[in-house]
Amino acid sequence: MENINFICVVSGNKLEITPVPASPGEAAILDNSIYEIKIDQINNIGATKGISNLKFKVATKLSPAFCTITAVSSIVGEYGISDDLILYFIKEASAYTNWVKEQDETNLEYAAIQLTKYKAAYDSLLSSYMQKAIQFGNKGQIGDVIFDKSSRLNDIKDALKALKDLEEEWKDALLGFIDKGPAKPKSVVKGFKPNTSGGGILSSPLSIDRGL
Repeated sequence: MENINFICVVSGNKLEITPVPASPGEAAILDNSIYEIKIDQINNIGATKGISNLKFKVATKLSPAFCTITAVSSIVGEYGISDDLILYFIKEASAYTNWVKEQDETNLEYAAIQLTKYKAAYDSLLSSYMQKAIQFGNKGQIGDVIFDKSSRLNDIKDALKALKDLEEEWKDALLGFIDKGPAKPKSVVKGFKPNTSGGGILSSPLSIDRGL
């Protein structure tokens, strides 16, 4: 993790932070990155009130990125998968989709968006599942749900299979193997629901670190 330079300006009740390049000609921030903003201490004018030890994260533009975090988290959000992990797999899935069939990022094919979404959902859920399985063995917890080998793990396996089927169907659609209309799902998995958690507004830091 590397620190970056920034300018901090107080304007009324706002604190504005502007990253600056380390040297002339360089970009202040990079695409495909997650930056962490840290505030050690911030006080009001009279120093009668203060807040300390604040941390925020912001993701910069992903490239390529053929779908959004919201699109993927609406499928697998209930499993407690972090936005950082989803962002990584969106980038990887977008590169895969572009390999399957080259895309113009300003005019994406619908099938390319769907393939990216379901592949990113599958890959992020599989990664999270493997981590949880290793950590907890036959018993554990994903999000707010406690599972054992015979119940929750089997449910996740079913979800992974459904996502893989959808990924393959949208890949076929992108390649033109399906002649009319979008691919139809072969099965429906119970338990998928949107992730309604909201984001926040970045506050000012005493440091900004690039994490990816």
